[in-house]
Amino acid sequence: MRARCVTAVAQAELTRLTVQAAAAAADSELRMQNERQRISRDLHDTVGHTMAVISLQAGVAAEAVEPGNTAARDALERIREASGNTLRDLRALLNVLRSADGEGGAGADGV
Repeated sequence: MRARCVTAVAQAELTRLTVQAAAAAADSELRMQNERQRISRDLHDTVGHTMAVISLQAGVAAEAVEPGNTAARDALERIREASGNTLRDLRALLNVLRSADGEGGAGADGV
């Protein structure tokens, strides 16, 4: 009888510790998801916006350059290409961060 009681107490303690460990793991996962979301938002807000402005301004500048100034046009085109590539890379990174926290895909604003 006593052995049964000791076994029951041990089993109850094991169950309690298992539940506690599962709750801690879930809390850790939630904190990690929240941090991914925060990083994703920060990257989008700072880097994404800045790269979009750079690309837009390079396009405007290319239109303003005199037709015979091919060096300036080429430089501006390289800027547009580099900023466009960076935006695509940023979108891919954001998709990874968002898919890791269940959002997946691009946000409502397309980035």
